[in-house]
Amino acid sequence: MSTEQAPAGGTPNAAVLESRYGRGPRSRRRNLIILVSGIVALSALAIVWVVWTGILGPSSAVEATDLGHDVTTREATVRWQLSAPANAEVHCAVEAQNDNHAIVGWKIIPVPASDQQVRTFSTTIRTSEPAVTGLINRCWLS
Repeated sequence: MSTEQAPAGGTPNAAVLESRYGRGPRSRRRNLIILVSGIVALSALAIVWVVWTGILGPSSAVEATDLGHDVTTREATVRWQLSAPANAEVHCAVEAQNDNHAIVGWKIIPVPASDQQVRTFSTTIRTSEPAVTGLINRCWLS
C-alpha cells in the first residue's frame, strides 16, 4: 500500500496519480525506446528481405514455355521453347502425365550451348501408360 495520502481536499494531485499509475517521465522514455527499437527492427527486416529476394534470389535467366503436345498410347511428344543466355548449357526436365496428373514419363534433356538466346525444341518421351499431356517441368543452367 502506498504511504502517499490525498491532499486535504480529498483529490490526489496529478504528480501522485502519474507516479502511481506509471505515466511519469520514465515510462514515456521507456515507451519511446521501445517504439524506436521496433521501428529499427522492422526496417532492418525489410532491408534484409529486399536484399534476399532481389539480389540473392533466383535469377530468371532461363525460361521454358510449353508450345504444345501430342500423345499416343506409349509416348508423348512435347514442343517447347527455351529462352536462355547465349553460350550457356542448359538441362530441362520434360514430363508426361496421365489423367490423374501422375507422371507416366520423364526425361532430362541436355541442351548444348548456342549463340541463340531463344530456341524451339520437340522431345518425345516414352510413357508407362497412356498420357493425356506433356509439359516442361523446369530448366536450369548446367
